Amino acid sequence: MSEEPVSDELGGMRCSSVAHDWVSRRLLAGLLVVCFLHSIWAICQGWSRTLLDFHAFRQTQTAISVYYLVRGGKWFAYETPILGVPWSIPLEFPLYQGLVGVLVYYLQTPLEQTGRFVSALFFYLSLGPIYIILGCLQIPRAKRTIFLSLFLASPLYLFWARTFMIESTALFLSLSYIALVGLYVRRPKGAVFLFGSLFGVLAGLVKVTTFAGFLVAAVGIILRNSFRRHGLPVSMREVTISLVGFIVVPCVASMVWMHAAELQRVESPLAADFLGSEGLRSWTLGTLDQRLSWEDWRGYIRLTLDDSLGSVALGLIGIVGLIGITKEKGWQCLGAMLLFLVPPAIFTNV
Repeated sequence: MSEEPVSDELGGMRCSSVAHDWVSRRLLAGLLVVCFLHSIWAICQGWSRTLLDFHAFRQTQTAISVYYLVRGGKWFAYETPILGVPWSIPLEFPLYQGLVGVLVYYLQTPLEQTGRFVSALFFYLSLGPIYIILGCLQIPRAKRTIFLSLFLASPLYLFWARTFMIESTALFLSLSYIALVGLYVRRPKGAVFLFGSLFGVLAGLVKVTTFAGFLVAAVGIILRNSFRRHGLPVSMREVTISLVGFIVVPCVASMVWMHAAELQRVESPLAADFLGSEGLRSWTLGTLDQRLSWEDWRGYIRLTLDDSLGSVALGLIGIVGLIGITKEKGWQCLGAMLLFLVPPAIFTNV
């Protein structure tokens, strides 16, 4: 007789929990839709304006290269006529430029708006690998929408998503690369391995400064999972294959491209000095004094938190709160924060 009320009470608690979960999922899904629609509105602001806004020099430099590609210019030794003959000073691999050029040529669309469209497209495509990465981190599906909403609502990401630049393309390729690495170490498959290596190669070719942090993350993921998978030891052969395919191959491809691009750049007398190997290395890597300078690091962190979250205080509160509410993921949060410091630690001057 006494068991029935207890049973009813437990049943009621389960129903209440299910109803609460259902409401939470719907609210989070609604938040994601709102952030998605807001991002479209934000990216479309000033869509028909010229490229002469923030970072105008870098945007117009990329657009000029596409302009000459469309008119039959060389693909790999693409022209950027700002430093004299032979008018070619290639830096990044022209994947983004080529895609924009193909659309402009075949669809006869305006150059500026096509460049913005391709950039925004890669921004939205990045949602896919972000979702996969969160799955690899064992974040519940409902909670993944929170991260996706924050990504869509970030003013910093929204700004770069509409520029005529390679930023969102490099980010998408790097995110896809690390997502595939995460999938492979959990359940090795040949297709995942090949696509992961390919995305790593493309990410390194398009923008090595963006790819560097993801490359270090991939090394950590492979080594961390080299000890055990599903309770069983992983063979050294499999670890070696992973390191070669995901780490060595993209690094070699990047070095080959950088060497080939340098040979083309030094043909220009005006570019040979500061865009040769020595000049470019000092410009991008910086000095040991810069790496050890507390003032430089404090300025970088302050600027990053201001741009990302509005203020340093709010950023620090958010970091502490994030670690506090994700105690079981504390080490992952700490690792992500350390990885965030990898690019400036390598490419300090940039």
